[in-house]
Amino acid sequence: MENLFSQQIILLIVILFAIVFFVMEVLPLEVTALASVGLLLLFDVLSIEQAISGFSNNAVITIGAIFILSRSLVKTGFLEVLAQFLYKLGGNNVWITVSIFLVTVSLISGFINNTAAVAIFIPVIFKICQKYHISPTKLLLPLSYAAILGGTLTLIGTSTNLVVSSVVENNFEHFIDCIDIKDESGNFSKICADESQWLPEMGNNIYNYGDKFLDANNNNKWDALEPISMFEFTKIGLIFMIFGIFYIIIIGKWFLPSRAITSSLTQKYHMQKYLTEFKVPKESKLVGKSFNYLKIYKEYGFQPYKIIREDEELIYNLNSAIIHENDVIIGQIQLGEIIRFKDNLNVLLLSDVKMNQNELVGQNFILVEGLISHQSSIIGKTLNDYDFKHRFSSFVLAIKRQKDLLREKIAHIKLKFSDTILIMVPKTKLNILKQSNDLIILEELDIHLKYQRYWWLSILVIPTIMVLSSFGLVAIVKAVILGAITLLVLKVLSIQDAYESIDWSVIFLIAALIPLGQALSTTNADITISNFILYFANSILPYFDNDTYYIIIISSLYFLSMIISSFLSNAAVAIVFTPIAIAISNYSGIDPRPLIFSVCLGASNSFLTPIGYQTNMMVYAPGQYRFNDFIRVGLPLSIIFWIMATFLIPYFWPIKQLEFIV
Repeated sequence: MENLFSQQIILLIVILFAIVFFVMEVLPLEVTALASVGLLLLFDVLSIEQAISGFSNNAVITIGAIFILSRSLVKTGFLEVLAQFLYKLGGNNVWITVSIFLVTVSLISGFINNTAAVAIFIPVIFKICQKYHISPTKLLLPLSYAAILGGTLTLIGTSTNLVVSSVVENNFEHFIDCIDIKDESGNFSKICADESQWLPEMGNNIYNYGDKFLDANNNNKWDALEPISMFEFTKIGLIFMIFGIFYIIIIGKWFLPSRAITSSLTQKYHMQKYLTEFKVPKESKLVGKSFNYLKIYKEYGFQPYKIIREDEELIYNLNSAIIHENDVIIGQIQLGEIIRFKDNLNVLLLSDVKMNQNELVGQNFILVEGLISHQSSIIGKTLNDYDFKHRFSSFVLAIKRQKDLLREKIAHIKLKFSDTILIMVPKTKLNILKQSNDLIILEELDIHLKYQRYWWLSILVIPTIMVLSSFGLVAIVKAVILGAITLLVLKVLSIQDAYESIDWSVIFLIAALIPLGQALSTTNADITISNFILYFANSILPYFDNDTYYIIIISSLYFLSMIISSFLSNAAVAIVFTPIAIAISNYSGIDPRPLIFSVCLGASNSFLTPIGYQTNMMVYAPGQYRFNDFIRVGLPLSIIFWIMATFLIPYFWPIKQLEFIV
């Protein structure tokens, strides 16, 4: 007993240490979590098997596979096509357009990684802002909130849901193998099942059969912790989503700031124009038509400067000129539109030298932005003079110059200091490019030259997983693994894509936090904390009836999870608080489900700070938000959701007494 108490003290000290480091960001979150596990190993609170168990946890594996599935939707361009469709669907009304986007982002976030959804739609939000002449600060924060709300729709909507589900499954065996019995004095004792043991002292002829406690009529007496189903979140998640989007559109917009976005941030999100060139093949939609007829500028923002036709150069009335087969068109277009223009109009991207189109769409290439450095030997030379392709095994697709208007073929432009070039480079050669003194690599771009083989599988795999797991035909972890393997085998994704799609910081963070949650149970620290909470709760019991008493506990767990997750990882909050919620239910004798979902929803609904959720951090810099912007917009929403959760959680998951009284 004394050893157990000392382990509890060590564990609580380590958790407090982790919380302080998380909040102060002394170290990366995953490093702090790993260090916490290391300290518990050092003081023998955890065994080595327990310390590394997080990496084999179903939740961690599922999250990793979902990252891969999400990447397939990005890689094949499905989400980009969807975004463009929704952009047109909204018409000329800004808030109808915004509402459509927010609902769509929420629904998508219910099935793929939230950060992937937000990353896809950030450039689209900038386009909406350009079209309607509004500040991106009005829409970027709502975009993040929509993704958060969407995460509450399904089991795989956010890592928090999966982590809580994993904790529940790990505690399921404890619940069906052991029962805490409360005597007339209110004291508890643990009675565990034995295959041949009768338990007459429990009353009502309760006995065990196999691994479950049954009564004389063979009815299961303790089955509170059934696994969380795929769409168990949906009923309350939809209410939160609808109300949250309504709040953003009707009320929240008045709290949002309106600030101009600097050119550097606009550049980061691919809103500045590059000079590039396209060749028109026979099958192109441009053949026989003009730019005006196809509304090219309105649709893509493409501005032609020159059309090269055999030995002839056209420089006047380009928008009304009829395009011929094999025309080479030189013009400016936003970086984010280059690939869409190429794919939709069936034109070929050209470089400084003629390239093979199979090379152009190869899976081993990525796009990077490179800045010509002040000491570069390329200054004053053309790409042909420099022999760029053979030096770096790379292609230059476009060039951008801040002041001068470029109208020549890319291969003939003499480069200057501070020119920015768009480079297609093999992944194996990227380090060589980065080590060159001639270029400064600014950014690896998430703009894809699509590999179209079996593209439709990326759209079918996720719904198939939903169906299989929802009907209990295949466990969710098996379904997502098989889905990811299918995409890899059929080469929808390369293995390199799979490696790069996984956010390893998230994987290591959750894998390191899971042992901390397990330590709460193995040291009985969850029971100690739950008793502490119940002690204070019992002090107010005389003033309320039983149901109100438990509603207060549910409301308190939601509130604590919501507040703490504003400063800590929501997965960390879920891992720490879920065992406590289970312990409270165990010792209170009620169904743990309403308590579990109060923790899960409270930890997920992180609207108060930019550090509370990854998507908040993603929009923080490009939106030029301040910390108090989140408080001003998120505080009313958080309070409203807290009140809603207090009454909706007991409604959807009724409070049921499950205790056995001697």
